[in-house]
Amino acid sequence: MLKAAFRHKPRDYNTLVTNATIILLISPGQEYHEGEKFKATVELLNRSGFAKCHVMVGDTNYRHTLQIEHKSPNDCYWRAKIMGQHWVARNSNILQQLAIPYEIFHWDRWLCHPRYNDYKQQVDNLFDNEPSFREAFLFSANKFVRRFCNADIDIHFAIQQSLEYLKEECAVIMPLWAELGYQHIVYPGNMLKAMETTYQQTVLPMKRLIYWYPLRFKRLVEAEDSVCNYKQVA
Repeated sequence: MLKAAFRHKPRDYNTLVTNATIILLISPGQEYHEGEKFKATVELLNRSGFAKCHVMVGDTNYRHTLQIEHKSPNDCYWRAKIMGQHWVARNSNILQQLAIPYEIFHWDRWLCHPRYNDYKQQVDNLFDNEPSFREAFLFSANKFVRRFCNADIDIHFAIQQSLEYLKEECAVIMPLWAELGYQHIVYPGNMLKAMETTYQQTVLPMKRLIYWYPLRFKRLVEAEDSVCNYKQVA
């Protein structure tokens, strides 16, 4: 049995979460959003004190990554969209265990939002004109390509696709969601360097704050004397 916890929380957490909505950001197909780990995440949200949960399924933004395999943009879009639909169907039983009201949103909702193009243009301009901003995005893109792509790919093309993914993702998650009043985001991993610099450059000037809640998982072990111990897992 796994138990999930936030790795860190803001000092005034109890006040912040009152009547607040938390975003559960989903990467379909990733092992931490499936099975035992996902169930532990839902159980954590049930005891977190938040009033509502918006499940944000990051599906069609994954089309950029799929194109690294040189598949057509249209095929990649529909493949990514289907991945999101399958994730919801596959995990519906776990989602129904959320004890707080929740809604499910897919990525196209944000690509079609009337303010998306404005914020995407802002990110593009910062990338083109601010060296430190561009370096942060290149760092995150290169890190992804080194970790997840095989030696047979076109490295330059893979990095360009990763940059397009990051620009789109950061434009939505940071300034767009901040404008809409979202403040709390839970995701297993830490904020990417590209995301951090987008937060600094686009959200803080709006006088908004976003709290990012990375997760840790521990395995509950029943000892011989019936005392529960915890063993941390990846």
